[in-house]
Amino acid sequence: MNNIIEHMLAHRSIRKFTDDPVTDEDLDAAVEAGQMASTSGGIQSYCVLNIRKTAAREALVELTGGQTKVLRCGAFLIICGDTRRHRLLADKVERPYDTRLEAFLLATVDASLFAQNMAIAFE
Repeated sequence: MNNIIEHMLAHRSIRKFTDDPVTDEDLDAAVEAGQMASTSGGIQSYCVLNIRKTAAREALVELTGGQTKVLRCGAFLIICGDTRRHRLLADKVERPYDTRLEAFLLATVDASLFAQNMAIAFE
């Protein structure tokens, strides 16, 4: 067994976070690792939002049912399926953008794969 598989097999879902800030270097490395994930259509239709402002985090505490870890954690990232840039590109070249369910599903899968790679990188 190699080190990567051993690391993946040792993964546990633990909800204990420190309030130590995540460095920009660690964040950049995790995003880059996320971008190396497989993609379901070669379109990488996702985005990541780094929520830094205290007021925004306080609002998110309410939206998440009072989860104060949102406010206290070292970084709070929101990963979204995102087809906006594809729609903008289609508009730019004056082509129709097809909004079928498939685009939504591909965005959801791509965002999930990106997030999983980021989680592994942060570990």
